[in-house]
Amino acid sequence: MTLRIPLTELQQRDRKSPGLLNKIILLEHKPRPDCPHCGSGDTAKLYVGSLNDRYRPYLASITTRLKLRPNDVRGGYWCYRCSRGFTKEAS
Repeated sequence: MTLRIPLTELQQRDRKSPGLLNKIILLEHKPRPDCPHCGSGDTAKLYVGSLNDRYRPYLASITTRLKLRPNDVRGGYWCYRCSRGFTKEAS
């Protein structure tokens, strides 16, 4: 798993918010396409626009497999190597 916090801290947070660890595991193991621009596999699911959902920023603070961006980026995925958004169809 590619976490931004130690696993022990995630386990503590899961005790306060049951189900959090399962959501993170699902995000971490969900297949993501390689970047069509640079070929990197270091990609994340991209959420663009309003951040009205309080849970997404919380999840994004824990895992690198979820990326939040403002409206100026297009695509359903994000590449950390070339810092570009892309759609699954483009891969």
